[in-house]
Amino acid sequence: MLCRVSPRVHAPAVTFAVGMGPIFWLLIAEVFPADARAEGAAVSSTTNWLANFVIGLLFLPLIDAIGEGPTFWVFAVVCLAGLWFADRFVPETKGRTFAEIDAELRGRSGGGPSPAAAEAG
Repeated sequence: MLCRVSPRVHAPAVTFAVGMGPIFWLLIAEVFPADARAEGAAVSSTTNWLANFVIGLLFLPLIDAIGEGPTFWVFAVVCLAGLWFADRFVPETKGRTFAEIDAELRGRSGGGPSPAAAEAG
């Protein structure tokens, strides 16, 4: 027996899948140096899936507590916070080398010069 689901239920998932969803997977491939990419991707992926698990655990109890509409507004606010964070803290990577991205991230965090920058200079 097929269950008919309202488009309101699918709309947030679809918009996330074509919007913020893929950013994480693209970013982890670009911000870790080659020698640490596997470990960085593993830790990042684990963190991402644990966060997804927590959202899955919270979703239905939140709907029961405050209703469908307010629940989606809560998640919309969280997504807006994610957009703000990405705009403020995630560097643009298009057309840039890893050394340039690394130097920007290290400059933001107050870290010293990277080994990649030292080798290039």
